[in-house]
Amino acid sequence: MSCENCQACNRCTPCNGCQQNASLNPLECALLDVFSVTPFLPVALDKHNGRICVLDPEFEPYAASLALRMLQRKGLVQVDADFPIKNADYKGYEDWAHGSAALTARGQEAVDALDYGGKEHAK
Repeated sequence: MSCENCQACNRCTPCNGCQQNASLNPLECALLDVFSVTPFLPVALDKHNGRICVLDPEFEPYAASLALRMLQRKGLVQVDADFPIKNADYKGYEDWAHGSAALTARGQEAVDALDYGGKEHAK
């Protein structure tokens, strides 16, 4: 994955601008894999400090929150505090903003590139 438009480049680490690859850690790849199957993930956002919590039992909440934040910085995921997912379980996060996370167009390109060399995922 590489930056094609300098104006849209977030200069994420270790990306140093256009035509440089932005690496993904295994947890970021795992989250992108979930997004390849589920278009939206429920998230809770702490109204006081902006901390994001991924509400997917498959992931450890703190680590997944950091990975989601990095995906957001890389322009692969958009987090919306104003778009909760109907029927999502926000239990335990009543005092937090209920929102969702979704892939951006660049994130979809990353998911396509991570599709194990063009092979379809077994779903």
